Amino acid sequence: MAEVRIRKRMSGKRLAIVLTVAAVAAAVAIAAVLKGRGPSAQSKFQLQEVTRGNLENVVSSTGVIEAVGTVQIGTQVSGTISKIYVDFNDEVRAGQLLAVLDTVPLRASVLDAQASLRRAEAQLEKAAYDYKQNLPLYERGLVSESEFMTMKIAVPTQEASVQSARAALERANFNFANALIKSPISGTVIERTVEQGQTVAASFNTPQLFLIAEDLSRVEIHAKVDESDIRQIRDDLSVRFEVPAYPDRLFEGTVKQIRLQPAVEQNVVNYTVIVDAANPDGLLLPGMTATVDFLVEQRENVLLVSNAAMQFQATPEMQEEARKQMQKRLESAPDSVKARFAARGERSGGEGGGRGQEGGSPGAAGEGAGGSGGSALGASTSDMARVWYIGDGGNPALALFRKGATDGKFTEVLRSRDLKGGAQVIIDYAPDN
Repeated sequence: MAEVRIRKRMSGKRLAIVLTVAAVAAAVAIAAVLKGRGPSAQSKFQLQEVTRGNLENVVSSTGVIEAVGTVQIGTQVSGTISKIYVDFNDEVRAGQLLAVLDTVPLRASVLDAQASLRRAEAQLEKAAYDYKQNLPLYERGLVSESEFMTMKIAVPTQEASVQSARAALERANFNFANALIKSPISGTVIERTVEQGQTVAASFNTPQLFLIAEDLSRVEIHAKVDESDIRQIRDDLSVRFEVPAYPDRLFEGTVKQIRLQPAVEQNVVNYTVIVDAANPDGLLLPGMTATVDFLVEQRENVLLVSNAAMQFQATPEMQEEARKQMQKRLESAPDSVKARFAARGERSGGEGGGRGQEGGSPGAAGEGAGGSGGSALGASTSDMARVWYIGDGGNPALALFRKGATDGKFTEVLRSRDLKGGAQVIIDYAPDN
């Protein structure tokens, strides 16, 4: 019995040894297989997924908020400010009295002009009387011709004096009336540059006393746009902007005007673009700095591919493999597509010329072979782009697509046979490669 137990124990140890050897052999075999396969395509590259989303192409600028319909209120006469009736931010009506100049000297000018007019009228009356009395004497030769001519000329001379005196009186009355400074429009006083008792001189330039904004419920932004971007700006273009006072709030507006007069600052040519914006809450104040984004293009729920993928440079082996795959597609394509490709190859310098570029013309033929890509053959070269993606079997493949709008980081895919949502495009090689 003891001998039988020893044999059974020995057979159990042999079985354990056999199983251990088999496990090690299997592990070595699996490792050998994995080593033979080498690293996967995904591990060789940096990938990014093709997704759907919204895209905006914007032109950024800065500008200053200005009130709409501002009027500068000045004075046409010189004098001392006697009284001011309004202050900053006051609401005023058209015709409302804003300030009054000292009327004492102006009233004296009116009285002096009236006296001058009466004096001139009296002198005219005397000149007319002398002429009338001496006319019969001159006709009878009792008055010399030189004396009579003096009396005759005195009449129109005094008439001119009367006319001049009347003009002086009218000017004095005008100045007196303008001592009362009134608002020409209804609006809000946004600036006051004078104080009571201050003397204003209107000898050469009309001094500004008040600045009145007609309607602060709307404002406009004077934005400066670089000459390289002005071609993308057009009337009624949507605008989004923000101001430092409300950094968490976005305001909206539209392009109202593109002024043709350029402004050159430090050899940089800018054009002023006027943006109209609503201001119902009165949050936007004149003089604020606005950061403006002109929404040149907007796309919603479109297929987006990274611009980095469009800059990826494939290896010669990848290009050659892509050319073979595209050639297979062309062979299975309809005759009409083959004819298009042949004509295109002749225009581009033959088949060799088409293969000189990455992917070559066969890529266009391959897209045409897909059916929906037929119209892409007629698209201009500038509308087409190419990217590399991980295709079936985990291998890199070339995909052509017609591109749309771009924001500098992503580009809209208008049409492509191969690029779908979720596709992994290659943007660069892995760091270890």
